[in-house]
Order: sequence, then C-alpha cells, then structure tokens
Amino acid sequence: MTLSDVLVVLSILIAIASISLANNKRLILYKFSWISAILFFVIFIVISGLCVIQYLYDECGCRAYLPHNYYSLWAFFITIVYLAIILIYILKSKHFPKVNNDKIIEYYAGLIETNMPLLLEFVDAYHKKGISNYIDNANTSEKKEKKTEGIFVVETDSLKQYKKKSRRRRKNTLDLDIRVLNEIILTKSFVKNSMNVNSVSFLKIASLFKTEGLLNLKDMISFYFQTLIKTHSEDFFSEIYVFVQNDNETIAKQAEDTKYLKFLFQNDFDWIRLFDVEAVFGECSLKELAEGHPVWNRSVDEWENDQYKKTLPRVYLQFFRVFFKYTVEYRRAYLKTERDEKLFHNYLYYFAQELARNYNCEGETYACHFFEDVYSIFYELYKYLFDQNNDDLVDVLLRDQCAFSITVDTPYLISQDGLKKAVENVIYFYDKDADNVVSKKMMNFFSNKRGEILSQYKAIKGELQATYPSSPGFQKIDKIINNNGNDE
Repeated sequence: MTLSDVLVVLSILIAIASISLANNKRLILYKFSWISAILFFVIFIVISGLCVIQYLYDECGCRAYLPHNYYSLWAFFITIVYLAIILIYILKSKHFPKVNNDKIIEYYAGLIETNMPLLLEFVDAYHKKGISNYIDNANTSEKKEKKTEGIFVVETDSLKQYKKKSRRRRKNTLDLDIRVLNEIILTKSFVKNSMNVNSVSFLKIASLFKTEGLLNLKDMISFYFQTLIKTHSEDFFSEIYVFVQNDNETIAKQAEDTKYLKFLFQNDFDWIRLFDVEAVFGECSLKELAEGHPVWNRSVDEWENDQYKKTLPRVYLQFFRVFFKYTVEYRRAYLKTERDEKLFHNYLYYFAQELARNYNCEGETYACHFFEDVYSIFYELYKYLFDQNNDDLVDVLLRDQCAFSITVDTPYLISQDGLKKAVENVIYFYDKDADNVVSKKMMNFFSNKRGEILSQYKAIKGELQATYPSSPGFQKIDKIINNNGNDE
C-alpha cells in the first residue's frame, strides 16, 4: 500500500461525508462521537505512518534502520478493518452517542417542515423498535403519575428496571427514542405534515398505547382525527361507509384488512373508547352543522346524494353503527356486563336539535331525510341484537332513540317522534318473538321509564292503536305503561 492509496482512502471518507450532507442525511455523521472521530483519526495517522515507513524502506535507503518489509501489508489490513468498521457504523449501527442527542432532535425538528418522507424513514429505521418496546413496557406497568411535562406519566418500577437492565449503549439509544417520541412524534406539526406523506404513520404508533401514557398523547390523537375528519379524508370515510359486517366474523377481525379501522377496532383492547374518538367525531360534526351546509335545505335528489353522504353528521351515523356493534362484541368477549350510561355520547340527539333549529326539516329535504336514516340505523342495531338473542345495551339504544326528536328543545329523555319510532320497534320485535331476550328487555325498559313516558305516550297512543289494532306487542306495551308498569 502506497501513499497514493492513503489519498484514495481519504477521498472515500470525504465522499461519504459530502454525500451525507448533500442528500440531507446528516444523521449518518451523528453516529460518530468526538471520541470515535479521534480514534478513527489516530488509525488513519497509523496507516499513513506505515505507508511513509514503507516509502522510506523502498526509496530512501533506510533498509539498514528498519527491521522488515511488511509495513505496506500491515497498512493494507488495517485499512480494510478501518473501512469495514466505518461501513458498519453507517449501514448497520442504530446507536447514536448520547452527546449527539440534542443535535439529532434539532435536525429532526427541521425535517418536519423540509423533508417529512426522510424523517419517517429515519423513525422507521432507527427508532420504531425502541419506541415500541418502551410502550409495551409502559402498558404493562402499574400506573404512577409523574407530573413532568413531556415525560411518561407511567414511570413505574418495571419501567425503571427495563432501563436499568439495558446496557449503557442501549440505554443511550432508548433515551433518544423516548425523546423522539415526546419531542418529535407527539407534536402537531409532525401529525399534520406526516398525514400528507402517509396518513396512518402517526396512527400506527398511537395505536400501540394501552394507556394514556403521555401527558399530551390524548390531545395529539384527538388532533389527528380532527385533521382526518375536517379534511373529509376519502379513504377514511369510504372505509366507514363500505364496512359491512359479516355475521361469521367479529368486527375487529374484519377490520384487519382496512387502512384505518384496524387501529380503531382492536381485537384485544378498547382503544377507540380510551381515547374517545367518538367525541372527536361528534364535536367536528356539530361544528359543521353550526357553521352551515347548504345540502341540508335541498330536496332529496340523486345528484345531491354524494354531497349529503360527505356531511360529517351522516358519516358519524355510519361510524356509530359500526362502533355500537364493536362495543357489543367487545363486552361479550371480555364478559363486561356492567351498566354504563356513558358508553356513548348521544350526539345524534344534539344533531337533531341543531338541524331542527337551523334547517328546514319538513318535506323532502336532506335534513328530514337524515332523521329517517337515523331511525333506520336504530332498527338495524335492534335487529343485530335480536338475531343474536343478546340484550346487552338495548336499554342504551332505547334511551337514545326516545330522546331523538325533530322538535326543538324537547325535554331531553323522551320526545313524541322518537318515542313513537321506539315503540314501533318494540312492537315489531315482540310480535316476531316474544321470548327473545331483546323483546323482554325492551318491555322492561318501558316499564322502568313509565313515569317519564306516560304523557308523551298518551299523545301518540291513538295513532299507534290505529296502526296496530290486533298486535300483541302493542297490547303488551299499552298495558305496561297504563298499569303503572304492571302488565298483570
């Protein structure tokens, strides 16, 4: 190996640095600490020295002073090892010296605005596994609040042991992964800009959490879905609309092939309720109604159907349909039978009030059509439970339907039109199978709510009696309400 070869090695090193900077991949250089840089420089000096000695041996008559002629061979072997170590650092190593952590975070923060695809590539290549492992440990830890901004709320003994058992090199990488999660990924700028490149990149990470974990995690998940919903994401909305349940598979199983819903409707954890995605959807829908949308006052027409289906309240209705069925399946799978009045937010009631106040709900307008769609979904959900002979959450459905009204400012709980539709559903299913647990649960609901229902029921009784003169279901429910809940 000669001095010209040393210059070639130097050229290679300079080329690596230049390409890294030119391609905005400065991260490669951050794999080297100042200690490793000094070490590599010393090795380079050794190689150069061996080449100089070989030159003196061959060209300057110094053979009498030098013991042997293997200096170039030693320089060659050291050079091979030297370049191999550098390549391993560049291509394989996922470790970054702790001294460079601040520089890396600053570099990543700049990439959020300038080169999001590259940032996502770096997160996936260098930090995804570490973040995932840390989240897994946080999920299985006992909760102990730690009120420090940007730090994991869940900082328990098992997490401390997880850090402690990590070798120093791994611990430095873990510290960086946690900072990337807190200071880069869980920021509005990352969430918003990443959606322009890969709309589920943030959701993939967020879906790993089984606890609220970080102080701003829930806010960022809410911001993600707000952005997704307000921009009327066609992919997301189309998944909600085309999702049709197969009775032979659970919703979580069927959602596995979808882009978004597989993260919301998880098989082993009620993630969607922990982060209250329904509330985000509902609030965005209410805001759209308040701001106004021209389609609601238009007459129903096939040319306008696409616009109507893109309105947020209508998409929410489809979402609620799937969400309710998923809730029933999840509760059944995990033997959750406790009564919970707050399982759903009843946004349909608030939609109805907003439509009745600000839009034309008479005739064949889309505002009026929306009410028919809501009643259709309620019927579908009753039938879903009836077919399974499963009475879980029937009373929650009835409560929400009885409150649903086209009349402004009706008392929240019972309205004439909502009550009429609910009673008609009860009559239908009771007449179909009086022994079905859903039919029995429906009757029991009206027995318990008799005092609240009675005045509104009297106003609609005549119409119901004319429609169902010989119905056992009507006779049963009429006796229950008029005889103080006692049908005997």
